[in-house]
Amino acid sequence: MDIQNTIALLNACTSDEERALVLESLQTAAPAAAPQVVYTAPAVTNWEYKNIRFDFLGRGITQEFNILDVDGERQKGWFIGGLQVTSLPEMVNALGAEGWEMVSHVVNQDNQTNNVTLHYMSFKRPGKVNVSNSFYKGLTGSADGGRGDRASIPFVA
Repeated sequence: MDIQNTIALLNACTSDEERALVLESLQTAAPAAAPQVVYTAPAVTNWEYKNIRFDFLGRGITQEFNILDVDGERQKGWFIGGLQVTSLPEMVNALGAEGWEMVSHVVNQDNQTNNVTLHYMSFKRPGKVNVSNSFYKGLTGSADGGRGDRASIPFVA
């Protein structure tokens, strides 16, 4: 019973004895059941990574690649989505179209010993939901769960 109904019931009583009986019955009434809380846990995302190392051709004005290593393998004619990638703008646009996000870019200038400037880029994109954790057993689907980035899991407090 909520507080407004309790006050209305007490006001309807005509004597102190009736009020005492109402208050006593409220004190001995069974407590309300604990509410069930639904905990919305973030989906556990596995990430795919792509690591790229490159050097520009000549002074780098055209941003064409002289050296291109992708995930540790030297590339001669690298294709992404059917397009041959020969320059930095082509590469970042093609990777972005495939869902890759650049997470780091480091430049290593070794002009004294090898006269080369190497660029290191790391990209990531979502993989599949990781259900190896027992807390998430039974959840399946892509990283967005088909509706966003969360999955509802019942949790009783």
